[in-house]
Amino acid sequence: MDNSWCRTQVLIWPYQFCQASLNLYDAPFRTPVALAVFQACLIPDEQKVLPVKIRKLTLTAALLAGALSLISAASAQAATPDGAKVFTSRCSACHAIAAGKPAGIGPNLAGVVGRGAAKQTFNYSPALKKSGLTWTRVNLDKYIAGPMKLVPGTRMSVVISDPAQRKALIDYLSKMR
Repeated sequence: MDNSWCRTQVLIWPYQFCQASLNLYDAPFRTPVALAVFQACLIPDEQKVLPVKIRKLTLTAALLAGALSLISAASAQAATPDGAKVFTSRCSACHAIAAGKPAGIGPNLAGVVGRGAAKQTFNYSPALKKSGLTWTRVNLDKYIAGPMKLVPGTRMSVVISDPAQRKALIDYLSKMR
């Protein structure tokens, strides 16, 4: 009995699966490592066929590389801080962000970007009143990084040392008018 058809199907199936996998997955899986492993699955011709066990290992490695690519893309996306979350966790205990809402321990920050420092109804420190600052993105970044460094004698003591969190927070504050 001729079993060449069966042998051909066993050897072609991993090739078809690799091709389908290449077509199914988008950018996160198309890293150089994942593509190289997928290409290792391809059958160049019948004379260079790898044993099925090696093909399965190669296919498993390709799928693992693709999964790792997806995880790294997701973790990179998760690493970007959300300004609203930064505000909620670091600022909302003292500051309001809704326009017209009364000040709490700290002034309302609605529309703060572009506004002069100590120009709103609030009991500001004498140091901040004398500072003459305008809350530009740069000045806000410096202030949030070290309030006492930029305005010695200010009452604000919260420091956000992470530049990415400060940027996300300032982006959020600039949208809140």
